[in-house]
Amino acid sequence: LDMMNCNALDIVYFLDKKMYDPKWVKALEVPDRVIFVTSADNPLANASISLEEMIRQPLILTEKDASYRLLLEQHLASLELDIHPFLEIGNTEFIVRLLRDNQGVSFLPEFTVRQDIENGRLVPVHVPGFTMRIWKQIVYHKDKWVSREMEAFLLLAAQSEPHG
Repeated sequence: LDMMNCNALDIVYFLDKKMYDPKWVKALEVPDRVIFVTSADNPLANASISLEEMIRQPLILTEKDASYRLLLEQHLASLELDIHPFLEIGNTEFIVRLLRDNQGVSFLPEFTVRQDIENGRLVPVHVPGFTMRIWKQIVYHKDKWVSREMEAFLLLAAQSEPHG
């Protein structure tokens, strides 16, 4: 975002809490749930489990600097809870492959596992009273000259996202 504000980048796409800056034009702002997910073969697949019990599971999480991981840790801290993942990996696709092989549970944006859920390979784990959203956002600086190519990209990005 700093690089965009300094005109070193044209457009920034990020997943985070809803953010606003008067220097930005928001070309996209779409919410998505972040969910606990596991293999359809995992005993937790059809269970309802408390948040306290969930964080004791063999969790495979993204690195600490991932925005949705940070949001989870902040929420847990507000409840005086702490998380100790079984494994931390920076590659979401690798985490999904481990989940497909029934290697644990993870906490991921729903869009990253939607196809696997639709295909029945992965299932969300129900945690009563717990929901978390993250926002997919595309922004550019309000003073940025928008080229035809940039305009086409922004239109394509907006059309490819399901809204609502």
